[in-house]
Amino acid sequence: MDKYFGSGQDCVLGNAALTGLSGAATTFSTSAVPVSLRGKAKTFAAIAGGATPTTDANTGVAFLPQAASTGCIYLWLTDGSATIKLAQGTIVALDLQNNFTWFVSQFPAVPEGFIPFAYSVVKNSSTGTSWTIGTSNWNQAGITVSVANLMELPDRSQAS
Repeated sequence: MDKYFGSGQDCVLGNAALTGLSGAATTFSTSAVPVSLRGKAKTFAAIAGGATPTTDANTGVAFLPQAASTGCIYLWLTDGSATIKLAQGTIVALDLQNNFTWFVSQFPAVPEGFIPFAYSVVKNSSTGTSWTIGTSNWNQAGITVSVANLMELPDRSQAS
């Protein structure tokens, strides 16, 4: 085998700068960023005020709503074009201080042909009401959102 044979790495080669997950909106924004999809260089275009997906990339159906006192991790994905998808992790319980109790939300599977460029952790406090990504506003009472931009998926789920 040739010593230069590649592994076809999937990764993000810059900061996607996922923002806009706030306010009375269901939109998001990113910067343009190069990615490697199976070793091929692509660039996904900047997005300003894009509509947050309303269906899970893995199931093809609407996201499960988060009840009060729950947290969930969402993977933001691209195929190297302007196609943005979301995959929902597990919904888990939060304590009264809005922290994960025993378990953190687990990362969902990454669909074939897509690269995770960011994740968001959404916590719905005990004072919140049912909330669904893509259809409920980011500033709904009880909701807090944290974002981490990625170059590749961390080896374990994250609490923030």
